[in-house]
Amino acid sequence: MERPGGRELGAVLGLATVLMWGSQYTVSKVLFRHIDAFAITAIRYGFGGAVLGGILLAVEGPRAFRMGEHTRRAWAMGPAGVVGSVLLAYIGLQYTRPQNAALMVALQPLLMAIWLRATGRATLPRSTAIAIGVAFVGAVVVIARGDPRTFVEGGIGWGVILCFFGQFSWIVYTSELPSFTGWSTLRTTALTSITGGVAVVSIFAVVWATGVSSPDFGGLGAGAWLAVWMVIGPTVAAIFFWNKGRMLLGAQDIAVFMYLTPVVAFVTESIRGYHPGIVEGVAAVVVVAALVADNVVQRRARAAVAEAGPPA
Repeated sequence: MERPGGRELGAVLGLATVLMWGSQYTVSKVLFRHIDAFAITAIRYGFGGAVLGGILLAVEGPRAFRMGEHTRRAWAMGPAGVVGSVLLAYIGLQYTRPQNAALMVALQPLLMAIWLRATGRATLPRSTAIAIGVAFVGAVVVIARGDPRTFVEGGIGWGVILCFFGQFSWIVYTSELPSFTGWSTLRTTALTSITGGVAVVSIFAVVWATGVSSPDFGGLGAGAWLAVWMVIGPTVAAIFFWNKGRMLLGAQDIAVFMYLTPVVAFVTESIRGYHPGIVEGVAAVVVVAALVADNVVQRRARAAVAEAGPPA
């Protein structure tokens, strides 16, 4: 039985999650003045993994840290989710705009549909294929700032490409989560965050020791609270909010909030003084509209199948 007010609470949690995930790109750009992508990712998952580990210890006890048959999978998927996804996206963010990185996040549900189709685990509905095409064109227009000559003149750079591959890594990580059979959501999240944190902290230690990364932690000053927020907000609180919202709303309904990520990025950048052109703004709306429209179509199709019942 659905708990009274459960859907309303789920909607609030979903919105809160997207606000944190959508605004982190702007916050990262501010932190880039003193520390780079390696340092930010190490801080986020080094401390975030420790916090999640502490929560897991308090809730499920020390036995929950025994990985058993999932040891190899945890040590593969954790780094894939953190190093492959977060670190690549942050490195790419250093060479592109926050709204461009956020658009790659918004494409996740559709990229997931393509990945599942390619691996033979699901079909690709026509509406999804159309939405993919429309959203891709809209994203290209936004990234090019409404001027296609940007691609010809080489103004895009590696930033968007790295962000794209970062999202692809997250899709692989997400698609493999059900393979952690017998683990709770908290346990899966905490242990993969810990293994991913160990990997990214190790990478940071190497690049720092070799001079590839030269963070100025002392230069953060009053901005240090932003680094703390990146740990408590997008890394710890957002994961719990998202998982709770998913429980209250279901996977399909909570996924809709992911489509608002670029909207949040555009708003936060506008507050900081960025003014998108008319073509760019319309294209961003088209991207979100295409993604939401496909979500609605798929929900109705599933509802119709459920109402019809199993074949006689």
